Amino acid sequence: TGRRRALAVACAAGSLALLVSSLIGGDGGSGGPFGDGFGGGVGDGGGRGVRVVVAARELPAGRPVGAGDLTEVRVPAGMVPDGVLTRVAGAVGRVPVAAVRRGEALTDVRLRRAGPAGAVGPGLVAAPVRMADAAAVRLLRSGDRIDVLAVDVEPPAEVRTVAAGLPVIEIPPTGPTDEGALLMLAATPTQALALARESTTARLSFTLPAR
Repeated sequence: TGRRRALAVACAAGSLALLVSSLIGGDGGSGGPFGDGFGGGVGDGGGRGVRVVVAARELPAGRPVGAGDLTEVRVPAGMVPDGVLTRVAGAVGRVPVAAVRRGEALTDVRLRRAGPAGAVGPGLVAAPVRMADAAAVRLLRSGDRIDVLAVDVEPPAEVRTVAAGLPVIEIPPTGPTDEGALLMLAATPTQALALARESTTARLSFTLPAR
């Protein structure tokens, strides 16, 4: 059944993470968990298995990874997930879409290109939206989903929802002279147009819907 397949995948991923954690936590020599050089440093020439890129430390979502954040190890072929990265160079500069645990193997769907454009899916655009309340924006993190509200500047000050459930893909730094705070949101082209239109006549704010 689908539930059994999902459980099997989760168990395999957990087993791989446990194995890799033991590999990168060791001395990198021949004293791997198999006692025969398996899982030694990738460049040792004597290791067997498949080369994979794993997190050398905890990696937060939204921050580009550097070479020092990653390492390469060899694991049994049967434990390698689909889409796994095999060279550190292929991952450097990319951004985790969610937090990554130490020892977790990195796959193509766990990392995105740096910059807002790399964070949006098919049919979506990266929409810059300036919120009126910079203090409220500081409560957000990349990956949060928000409902964007518009409040008329002129009376009567009506409040309306412009777009709902938009993912926050980036929170640019706020300068000392900036008014409000800027967010980069993933939106459909229609939603992006509505946000741009409302920003010319209204103050924009947001709520965090319950998940």
